[in-house]
Amino acid sequence: PLSNFSDCNSDATGEPSKLCSEDPRVCPDQGTLKDVETIAIWAEGAAGTVHLDIKSIVATGCSSSADVTTEEPGFNGRNTCQGTVQKGLRYNMSGRTDDSKLPFPLADGETLANGVCCDSAYAPYAEPRFTFNRTDV
Repeated sequence: PLSNFSDCNSDATGEPSKLCSEDPRVCPDQGTLKDVETIAIWAEGAAGTVHLDIKSIVATGCSSSADVTTEEPGFNGRNTCQGTVQKGLRYNMSGRTDDSKLPFPLADGETLANGVCCDSAYAPYAEPRFTFNRTDV
């Protein structure tokens, strides 16, 4: 899927000088493909004005999400909190245990508050998109 990717672009136009399919040196290495940590978007208006509307960027199967081994019961990753998450949070957040908008399911017994606040597997995420538009919030 990254055959048109390049890490070798013209400084003048932004166009790729070499593609991954042509030269493996401009491809992401195996370590990066296994665990993508950062995604950047770069646009240059060499041919005119640039206007970007980005609806979503999603990466799945990284070691910090789907392939992670559970280090503690009730967490997909490791517990990064030193204490417990505050009880009685507003907007029904304390007891919510399922949200289909997350990129992967919460661990058995894990609440959304614990996942977002303490689970290392969810570190790149805040509460799921449109949570506060839900009728039960």
